[in-house]
Amino acid sequence: MNKNKHVIDMIFPIALFFVFISSCFIVLILSFHTYRKTVQLEQSNYQTRTALSYITQKIHQNDLIDSVSLQQIDQKDVLVLKSSYSQGKYTTYLYEDKGYLKELFISNQLEFDKDDGKKIMPVSHLKMQQINPYLYHFSCIVDHKEINTNVAVQSK
Repeated sequence: MNKNKHVIDMIFPIALFFVFISSCFIVLILSFHTYRKTVQLEQSNYQTRTALSYITQKIHQNDLIDSVSLQQIDQKDVLVLKSSYSQGKYTTYLYEDKGYLKELFISNQLEFDKDDGKKIMPVSHLKMQQINPYLYHFSCIVDHKEINTNVAVQSK
């Protein structure tokens, strides 16, 4: 009887230790899964918001009278930002092509070619719309999430 008591006294702490270790392992796995989903969601939101923030900042940088407009080129919406420098007149084109937001900064003496643009970041379904002469609406999809923003042009 004394012998059985010693075996149970030894088995109980070992069993308790294994229950504790397995519980820690389960909590670790669950927290890793939650962390991974959170990082993916934040990355997706960052990319979507960054694309629209980039467009917004470009508009604000070029906010001069008659310098911001939308055009349809090759059946795609293209944001056209005109600017003048001491070397001449230049145009910045912002558009979506082959799954990327692209930017092309060229002299007005050159022709627009969408393949020449620099890839900024991956986006899809970038839609641009001029609501009135001073307000633009932009939307894009990144990782199956659509984000919308409106940008007001202040110059008149």
